[in-house]
Amino acid sequence: EGTDSVRLVGWLDECRLYAASYSPIIRIYRPLEGTLANIMQDSCEIEQIGADERGGCWMFTLNCRGGLSLWNSRRDRKISEVFAEYLSEYHASVGFHEFEMLIASSDNRIGLATFEGAGDAIEWRAEHSNLINCLTLSHDRLTLAVGDDEGIVSLYHAQEFECIKRLVCSNGWILTLAFSPDDKEIATAG
Repeated sequence: EGTDSVRLVGWLDECRLYAASYSPIIRIYRPLEGTLANIMQDSCEIEQIGADERGGCWMFTLNCRGGLSLWNSRRDRKISEVFAEYLSEYHASVGFHEFEMLIASSDNRIGLATFEGAGDAIEWRAEHSNLINCLTLSHDRLTLAVGDDEGIVSLYHAQEFECIKRLVCSNGWILTLAFSPDDKEIATAG
């Protein structure tokens, strides 16, 4: 729906998916019913969007002003927002870590964003050797995979943020990566 081309899409749960285009609008669809379930709006264009696969309720957005927001998709509202100028569009990546906690990267730093009212902040926990293009957390929440601009995937312990292994995967940038359902393999593209 709408005139904008969808550029970000993903599943919230087995019945609902989210979609965003070059705008601040988030649309939640029920594709099996062929209906638009609801619409939410961020403060400016959405650069990244994602959902917590475990519950189907929590989403995050990273907007064009460096606003990192936590959303409750069942209540159609933004819970909290952290503004961080250093979360630039090009070298920022975000994913869920734990409930109401996101893991974020900017340039070569990795940190945790917490949403606790007035104390909303990003605590930088580790520095990576190269520019970070993407990151993802394993399904068991124990390992963080980081893809960089040198074609290397680095695996970090997700609690201590210590690098435990580096894998050379390509001659160029790694733009996206994903763990297999059993967390034993990692797929990369770039």
